[in-house]
Amino acid sequence: MDDIAAGPVDSKSKHILSFLLPFLRLHCSQPSYKPFILAVSGIQGCGKTTLVTQLGTALHSLGYHSISISVDDFYHTASILEQLAKTKFNGNDKLLQQRGPPGTHDLALADAVFDGLSRINDKQGNAMMLPTYDKGAKGGKGDRRPDELWAEVNGPLDVIVLEGWCIGFRPLPKDRIEEIVRQAEKKYGMQAGEMSSVYDLKKGSRAEGRELSGAEVLLEHRLEHLLDMNQCLDEYCQGFMNPQSFDAMIHLDAEDLKFVYGWRLQQEHRLWESGGQGMSDEEVERFGKSPEIVSDRGLT
Repeated sequence: MDDIAAGPVDSKSKHILSFLLPFLRLHCSQPSYKPFILAVSGIQGCGKTTLVTQLGTALHSLGYHSISISVDDFYHTASILEQLAKTKFNGNDKLLQQRGPPGTHDLALADAVFDGLSRINDKQGNAMMLPTYDKGAKGGKGDRRPDELWAEVNGPLDVIVLEGWCIGFRPLPKDRIEEIVRQAEKKYGMQAGEMSSVYDLKKGSRAEGRELSGAEVLLEHRLEHLLDMNQCLDEYCQGFMNPQSFDAMIHLDAEDLKFVYGWRLQQEHRLWESGGQGMSDEEVERFGKSPEIVSDRGLT
């Protein structure tokens, strides 16, 4: 990796580039090619954005034209998210009370963006605008920026880096979800949806000196709400998050999902300290539960 040693790239990025570059060189050696799509997955706060920034710097130093896109940039607008929270399932779906899980993104927008990007190399001078999301807007609840503040991208492109926490997750069969929920109901002697809030449970669990189990996280939600999120994830995987459309994928793991909350709290506190607006500690607790529900501690 001597060709990238001079750049501001850490050992993790160099390791990834050593894997990536042979495939990228082969891809870009074709007479006519679409942008190489690199997917980067990992739970909130694990360092995806830092990694993507370093990869972009290194790729630029090697002469590749790359851009990065976050799944976050495809969240619904604040007004639509508010409408979903109030009207879908009569406003009783706790998963939709703030952005985060599958179902809170604008799938049509995401599909349209990636359709346009797939054709940006068709002729010289092609350009398009990419949506951006302001997480500090609306008192930390977030909102999509106005069209005039979207980012302009000019072709040709060599690499598109797509990063997001739920990339790579796949939906489960309906009967598998029903089985998991039944097992949790039997273990705790209550129906799905009867468990107290995750935030209150977590405070109680910490007082008891233990971590909240994935089954407890599940039982805060009704089965129909979990099935709906699973269906939304399936739609994502048939669209812009289809693994078959990725040329390569990197997944950043954590030793334990309990780290999600601490990492996310740090991010939101830095946002407040910089003069912006972020989520409250309670909102972070709720925001961080989506990975637990669709991880090996929850549904999968």
